[in-house]
Amino acid sequence: MKTKITKPLVFAAGFALSLLSGLPVSAEEYTEKTVGDFTVHEYSTYVEISKYNNKEATSVTIPAEIDGLPVISILGGRWDGDSQTPFGNSQIESVVFPDTLISIGQYAFSKSALKTLDIPDSVQDIKRSAFANCTNLTSVKLPNSMKTVPAECFLNCSALNQIQYSEQLTTIGNYAFQNTAITELILPETVKTIEYGAFYHCEKLQTVKLPQKLESLNSGVISSDGAFEGCIALKEIYIPKSTIIEREAFAGCSSLEKLTIEEGARNQNAVFDGCKSLKEVVIPASFKSCPSFNNCTSLGSVTFSDGVATIGSFQNCINLTDIDLPQSASEFGNHGWTASFQNCAKLKRITIRNPECRINDSGSSICNYTLNGTPYFNGTIYGEENSTAQSYAEKYGYRFAVIGSEPEFLLGDYNDDSKVDVEDAQAVLRAYTASLSGKAIQMTERQLHSGNVNGDQQVDVADAQMILLYYVKNHVAGNPTDWDALLKS
Repeated sequence: MKTKITKPLVFAAGFALSLLSGLPVSAEEYTEKTVGDFTVHEYSTYVEISKYNNKEATSVTIPAEIDGLPVISILGGRWDGDSQTPFGNSQIESVVFPDTLISIGQYAFSKSALKTLDIPDSVQDIKRSAFANCTNLTSVKLPNSMKTVPAECFLNCSALNQIQYSEQLTTIGNYAFQNTAITELILPETVKTIEYGAFYHCEKLQTVKLPQKLESLNSGVISSDGAFEGCIALKEIYIPKSTIIEREAFAGCSSLEKLTIEEGARNQNAVFDGCKSLKEVVIPASFKSCPSFNNCTSLGSVTFSDGVATIGSFQNCINLTDIDLPQSASEFGNHGWTASFQNCAKLKRITIRNPECRINDSGSSICNYTLNGTPYFNGTIYGEENSTAQSYAEKYGYRFAVIGSEPEFLLGDYNDDSKVDVEDAQAVLRAYTASLSGKAIQMTERQLHSGNVNGDQQVDVADAQMILLYYVKNHVAGNPTDWDALLKS
């Protein structure tokens, strides 16, 4: 059966493909006909595959030529599940492409039974969602000519765990590999851009090596889905100095333990919320605005480099104990509205070195917990005299001390949990033992004061013994005593 069809849109598609392939611009007319199991559109200089008519086939070889003309295109459909897609919803498990092929249309193989995929280097143009929802697909070889993995190309290919990338690849499109089974991601150094949602909820992904010259991470239109958001097995990430990191790129990476951000990298409202295994982080000076780390419940150490101007949000970071904000810090949160250190249960000290730092005018901006809508902070705010830090502390009834004054501490409470017990003695002994082995031990000023119970200006085994004796007398032997009496005995 042959049908001659004339359509302006078809002509436009043919024109674009002809330019791409270097072929002459075709006439606007094509002939639709059936050749074997294929329905094709035959132009004067090339052929497109429009439909595959064998519903029972599990494998297919696409011919290089039909009627002496090269097969250069596989057409697509308008949506996922569109009955007009050539191989969509098919039983096809394997496909052999000809080396004449240039283009694969959108949704062309979506929801098919494909298991492996080897795309020839001749293919220069793959459309959106071409292989989406192929749940049996395990391995993919992308063509070396490919510069962009299009949006949603392998979306929900839940068995996909092996990908051979093009050495010319520059862009990973949005949701391109969402919900795939990859465990390791080593991208070519040519990649410059990873768009939002690209590896969203790849829950088996453990290792990521980003290109050293990556320019944009989580770019694209505004979306609430991060490039690596919900990658719950990811344990370590290194952000190169060339990168701008945007929005929820790593939100919900609950196993992330180590985050390294190279000086030179930049932040555009980046979010690391819900990284519950992250224990420490250094914010480089090039991050003028600090990201958000809400609900990072293991986070115990945050270092702000001098140069960071805006402090992000650390709400519900229940293991933070000591925060030191540099002179460069000019405000809490974007435009001063974020309650940056709300519900930080163990926060004891916050030092605000910029006397004019703008603090969000709410008691929740710095608090240990909120009870019946009222914030409470039992620690100390350190700042300069007549500073915004002092004004804030006085307004909300929080304790204030001038920077450099004697830190408040409970003698013997080395681990700063507001009690003196065996754990403090053990912590002092561990620190002392580590120092004997040549390891550098960084003690805070408060630890030096609280651990040096015998007043000899060093923290050692003698202090550990005295702390243990204090605990035994007061809590085991039932013979209450204070430090003055104990030290004189």
